[in-house]
Amino acid sequence: MIFCLKKVIGNIKIDDIRGTENANDFLLKFIHGALLLADLFNDLSKNKVSYSKTKHSLLITEWIVENSPSDLEELKLLLINTLQPQIN
Repeated sequence: MIFCLKKVIGNIKIDDIRGTENANDFLLKFIHGALLLADLFNDLSKNKVSYSKTKHSLLITEWIVENSPSDLEELKLLLINTLQPQIN
């Protein structure tokens, strides 16, 4: 995965952002999730499986719901706060 991150962020050194307060902010701002997943799929499958955003994003989300639902808590709160005013 570090290899894929290095390809995505170019000449910025992973060690420069790892463990810093801003590491999450950096990743959220500069890492394109679909491109990272495409690289991961290509690298891990030796180019036998291509990432399909419409197909695999649903499967990945279902896996997260079943195996680590707390990882979606922040998204859940965002949706509640965004949609709640429209419901009332």
